[in-house]
Amino acid sequence: MIAKFKNRIDFAGLVSYANDIKSNEKRGRLLSFQGVCVVSNETIADSFNTHLRHPDSRGRVHHIGQPVKHVSISFSPEDAHLFPDNEQGDRFMAQLVDEWLRGMGITNAQYIVARHFDKTHPHCHLVFSRIDLDGNVISAFNERIRNAKVCKEIKLRHGLTFGNMTGEKVNRDRLRPIQQLRFDIKSAAIAAANSSSSWAEFQHALEAHWIEAAFSINRSTGEIRGISFAKDSYRFAGSKLSKQKLTYGKLVAKFGALPVEEVDVMSTLSTGSRFNSEEGTGKLTVPYQRSNERVGVLQTPSWNQPVTGIDASKTAKPFERVPTNSTPNEPSEVSQIPLSVILDLLAGPAVVQSSGGGGTSNDLDWNDERRRREEARENQYDHKPFKRRR
Repeated sequence: MIAKFKNRIDFAGLVSYANDIKSNEKRGRLLSFQGVCVVSNETIADSFNTHLRHPDSRGRVHHIGQPVKHVSISFSPEDAHLFPDNEQGDRFMAQLVDEWLRGMGITNAQYIVARHFDKTHPHCHLVFSRIDLDGNVISAFNERIRNAKVCKEIKLRHGLTFGNMTGEKVNRDRLRPIQQLRFDIKSAAIAAANSSSSWAEFQHALEAHWIEAAFSINRSTGEIRGISFAKDSYRFAGSKLSKQKLTYGKLVAKFGALPVEEVDVMSTLSTGSRFNSEEGTGKLTVPYQRSNERVGVLQTPSWNQPVTGIDASKTAKPFERVPTNSTPNEPSEVSQIPLSVILDLLAGPAVVQSSGGGGTSNDLDWNDERRRREEARENQYDHKPFKRRR
């Protein structure tokens, strides 16, 4: 059972969509209602609109921009046998919707519930007014959190099917390309975590799907703060993919903590360091860099080339973003180090190859470089020009 809701402006159009009895595909069927005249869709919309001018106990009339709440309540295809196309199935679906309304604290409001048959899974549409029968505005505080809790309670109470965390039963044809990539990474990473017993096995299982895991490491303390998964120039935080399976804490509980304090991880976090793999692998193999541009997702670098990005305003939320309040030459407080690099450092001493060519070497470590830049910025405006008085 999943309930998705949105606020709308117009009652007439939404009522006609929900209670669409003329469509041969939808075959809209009114299951229950309260506080409206159900002679026709026009009378239902008029009932909603008329009540918007109803004053509350203090005589105030509340004017809100989006007074309509549309809730789409869907059930798993595996529970289709519980909702047959008859009076018994309609009655059970109306009962679950009534339990959802009571769980959300919506008991004194105008509403209609209409069932549709245009999808493979059982579902219905709930339309109710955000102004209750007493003229007060129905609170939407924490409605998404309360919605998830109420749906879970109803599924447990009636033995309904819970969703599959691996995403195997998701209809990928209805997803956008980036959403398909996200589900591919999620399902492959969860399968790799379930079939592995160590970090090394987990790394090999991810490489089979061209996925690279990277740790978010604090430059100042060397502490691992999280894990992310990258493929095809996009990177997703493990907590955004699955909080039950792919967070760093969950993986540590399964594979054990990595003794990063035993290796010199800080030396790999220098400003000029690059972690390169074979060209054309399509994997992110460089640490997370900060930029003065609004970088949204990392781009796959070519051989010994810095990381570039794209505009974060065009990037969906599931992607991690680079902080914007920084300069191009200033390193980030958090860097992304690939899991393969950490495992190589733990396996033995790393051999650093020189880049060759001319140039001078810098013996200062990263902290000295940062301190020097901070002092330069502080001293930049110490000597201000004298302003002549008139």
